[in-house]
Amino acid sequence: MNDLEQGQYEDERFMRLHNCISYIEKERYNISGWMLFEIPVFYSHCFYNEQTQEAFDLAVWDIGEVIPRYLDSASNEQDAKTIQDAINKGYSDFMVE
Repeated sequence: MNDLEQGQYEDERFMRLHNCISYIEKERYNISGWMLFEIPVFYSHCFYNEQTQEAFDLAVWDIGEVIPRYLDSASNEQDAKTIQDAINKGYSDFMVE
């Protein structure tokens, strides 16, 4: 874990996931009920809440740079200011129950 926190871990997939977790912690967002739904491309981490059927993405373009994102009604990725903003603006009708 120390290597991850210092940015010295060799596998960038773990570094990007660690960046997401650190971002969620830094923003003090309550992640209870949420799961990492998928990682469709290397930079995108999609989170989903089955109970509320809400979703948000965290993009890690460069190691250490995390950007909340959402899919709009045309399934285009859009940046958001916060995780809650991404949830509010996101289009969740594509999710499977």
